[in-house]
Amino acid sequence: MHLEIVTPNGKILEKEIESVIAPGVAGRFQLLNNHADMVSGLEIGVIKISADGTEDYFSCNGGVLEIASNKVSVLTEASEHAESIDVARAEAAKKRAEERLANTANHIDHERARLALYKAMNRISIAKQ
Repeated sequence: MHLEIVTPNGKILEKEIESVIAPGVAGRFQLLNNHADMVSGLEIGVIKISADGTEDYFSCNGGVLEIASNKVSVLTEASEHAESIDVARAEAAKKRAEERLANTANHIDHERARLALYKAMNRISIAKQ
């Protein structure tokens, strides 16, 4: 099965894989070779890829996944391989988001701050796997 992960900045991964587990909007799901064609929305979470007896982890900031004829395409706002995540930067982003959420001022976009917090926590969790 062929996998591509694409962000607005370009293709970050293209690889032959055995399986992929993705964070679907209705829950996590796994795709194996010869899976039925489908499209799913993606949530913030982890993409787990199995290939050649190894596992790789990528962050996912939401998006869309399509599988058709054993080709999996992931289109996401942002994605990083677990080994390339800057944990200090993610911790700083988490702290900023927490401070924004603690601010009771009306001009704060709490939904945006909540999403920023969730993305930072996701990146930290993936980096520590």
